[in-house]
Amino acid sequence: METHGMGSHGAVGSSDGTVERENSSLNIYSEGVCPNLIQPNLEEAVSAESLHANRKLRSSVWKEFELTMLDDGTYKAICKHCKKDFVAGNRAGTSHLKYHTGVCPKIQLSKRKKFGSPKLDIPIFDQQRSRDDFSRMVLAHDYSLNMSEHYYTRIFLYNLQPSFKLVHRTTLKDDCMRIYDEEKLKVYQLFEKQSCRFVLL
Repeated sequence: METHGMGSHGAVGSSDGTVERENSSLNIYSEGVCPNLIQPNLEEAVSAESLHANRKLRSSVWKEFELTMLDDGTYKAICKHCKKDFVAGNRAGTSHLKYHTGVCPKIQLSKRKKFGSPKLDIPIFDQQRSRDDFSRMVLAHDYSLNMSEHYYTRIFLYNLQPSFKLVHRTTLKDDCMRIYDEEKLKVYQLFEKQSCRFVLL
């Protein structure tokens, strides 16, 4: 018959005189450490996407934007001035954000208030002057009077100056005749001031 007894230190005795110790995990628990309770490193839990996004913040363009993470884990760059949002993250880059800083009206207004507006000689739009210039162009290059009604002519001029109003070809013809008479009168006046005689061929 075999007899078994439990030692004071958790050893198990057997009839053949050998001593078997209980599995080892007791040593771990005796030190107050449980493998199942080891907490993961929070730094390792940060996603790679988040780390890449933080690296992007080194660009000076982020002074004008706020990086926000959405519920689905993606990122948005929100302009601090106009509140418009843009795609952000590892693959998005910052080129589109830099472009926005150059066209955002509120950013430009803020810069003008901070540094002052540059002194530029910006001409004031004059409808009559622009209308006469268009008529002179038709006269000088012998363009068709129908040019004022061409579809892409209107689009081109509208994109240059939305305030400019093209006239009908009949009105354009009247403008051309008026300008012709004005220029002819200037030539006559110039001739009258000459003291010598000359012949026009």
